[in-house]
Amino acid sequence: MRNKALIVLLSLGIIVICMFMIRNCLLQIPSQRTLSQFLDRHLPPLEKNKRRIVLLAPEEHFLALTAGLDMATYRLLPLPRRFSPIDYTVLSGFHDIWLLSAKKATARPLEGSLFTAEKKAASPDLELARLTLPDKLSFTDIAGSHGGSAYTILCPDGGLVNGFNLTVTSEGVSSVAPVCRDPKKREKRERHVGDAKKGGPVTLSCPGNAPPTGVTLYTDKTIRGMALRCPTNSAVFDAAAIPMAGRNDLPGTSRNCPEGRPLRGIYGGAGALVDSLGTICAR
Repeated sequence: MRNKALIVLLSLGIIVICMFMIRNCLLQIPSQRTLSQFLDRHLPPLEKNKRRIVLLAPEEHFLALTAGLDMATYRLLPLPRRFSPIDYTVLSGFHDIWLLSAKKATARPLEGSLFTAEKKAASPDLELARLTLPDKLSFTDIAGSHGGSAYTILCPDGGLVNGFNLTVTSEGVSSVAPVCRDPKKREKRERHVGDAKKGGPVTLSCPGNAPPTGVTLYTDKTIRGMALRCPTNSAVFDAAAIPMAGRNDLPGTSRNCPEGRPLRGIYGGAGALVDSLGTICAR
């Protein structure tokens, strides 16, 4: 009886191992050795005083593989399937940004972001790309929470933000859309993020259509109110002079561009309301 029980247990163990191997083949999940060999072969040597990061997407395809790897040596960062909002303030601090993805993965955490991906290497189950951001941009941290779907809006053709179209409810800001103006002074209204069908429309702009240099956001878990920082305004908040929409009965958080530089766009997360917002600045 004991021999039969042992045979049954061994058989079950073999079945489980075979099923795991079949799953890995179907999902094209590489082995730990394959992963380290791929990185060693295709990542160029890191230049002195340069900071590198390798993003792994999606996270679930790499968690088991990275458990035994030296994360500091390879500078690996697994990205969750839902990466909202995209943390430009952290990622823009690296000189060398790479994205390693599983070919069969359907999740694309950086889809719709400002990153341009240049494919550098591939294997039957992995793809390595180098990521770059547009030149002459800087980013402020987001204000708000990490809810909603990630969004990024950058004024095209070197344009600047000239104001904002919002919809506002009693709860707060339900949607926001930058109004862009290109170097030839042509105006373009960008898409709304959030739910533009809720609330009433509000337009915010600076006196003389001057491009704003930042925003003040009134937040708890979402954006409840928003005010512009205009080039002609003083650093002291003046509710009568600064264009304002929504609630201002919560603590205000400034997201201003350094040295009074103009806004070029916004990013964050949004759903039924605008959950978070950070500014993209000209540099």
